[in-house]
Amino acid sequence: MDVQKTVAQRLKSIRKSRKLSQQAVAEKLECTQAHVAYVESGKRDPSLEILTRYAAYFRVSMDYIFGFCEEESGPKSESEFLESTNIASKELFRHPGYVVSGADLEKYVRAEVLRQLNKNKK
Repeated sequence: MDVQKTVAQRLKSIRKSRKLSQQAVAEKLECTQAHVAYVESGKRDPSLEILTRYAAYFRVSMDYIFGFCEEESGPKSESEFLESTNIASKELFRHPGYVVSGADLEKYVRAEVLRQLNKNKK
C-alpha cells in the first residue's frame, strides 16, 4: 500500500464529497490553498497537525485517511473520535517514514483533536 498516495486521494475525495473548494478547506484548516493542492496531489506530505485538522473538521477517522479502512464515516462524538485517532496513531508506526514516539504522538493528537473540536463548536 502506498500510504502517501492513499492519503492524498482520501483528502481530495473528502473535500470533493463535501463540495468544498481547496480555498474553503484551506481557510478552515488555517493553511494556504497551495498547501492543500500540494497535499492532495501527493507532492507534499501533510503534517500530523494538518491531518488532525482534516479529521476533526470533516469528522472522519485517521484510519480512513491512511487507508486502514474503507468506511469514510467517522465517529459521531468526541469520545469516538479520540478513540479512532488513538487506533490510527498506533497503526502509523507500522509504516516507514512516520517515526515518532507513541506516547508523544498520542498526547499531541489528543490535545490537537480537542483543540480542533472546541474550535469547530464556536
